[in-house]
Amino acid sequence: MAHDFIPQGTIAELDPDMANLLKREDERQRQTIILIPSESEAPPAVNEALMTSFSNVYAEGYPREE
Repeated sequence: MAHDFIPQGTIAELDPDMANLLKREDERQRQTIILIPSESEAPPAVNEALMTSFSNVYAEGYPREE
């Protein structure tokens, strides 16, 4: 198949060590007061939006006038 190079499955299935690190980092962020705004925990709705197909789209600049 043409897309065999694209990993299929969850992070836990593909890389258990990475899944464990991500889980530990989530716990660290929830249990710590982070005073740097850019490193604060994002609201659940933002994390949910980042997991959509929109994260596959790249654009910069302004839309052209039609």
